[in-house]
Amino acid sequence: MILANVLISTARSPVNVSTGLTQAAVAHLSGVAVHIGESTKDLEYHALQAGAVTTEFLITANAGTDIRAGDYITSIVLITDGVTPWPGLGLASSPIETYLVILEKESDPGPLANREVIITRFTGGGPTY
Repeated sequence: MILANVLISTARSPVNVSTGLTQAAVAHLSGVAVHIGESTKDLEYHALQAGAVTTEFLITANAGTDIRAGDYITSIVLITDGVTPWPGLGLASSPIETYLVILEKESDPGPLANREVIITRFTGGGPTY
């Protein structure tokens, strides 16, 4: 059991088995309660300008949550009202920013089992707001 502080929604790109190509991402998970903390590279964020563009965050979800590398994070909102964007990210105000799951790891089974997920922020071009 985790101490959730946000709700996330994701999209996943299905693979066309006949062509082997991925298709456009479609909604996958909606309103999943997870815990998200500070950036995993806070020191680099302040020391290097590149850190502001490729910031990574650690998300902790319940064990077995169907989230995996390659999924897009489509929203991160506060668990208190389910509407207010999490203040650490600009998903609501910056359409050129994309958040992508780059790594997921399931913990050992037990009473504190969880799935750790690392997401990274990519900027598509132009200024962010």
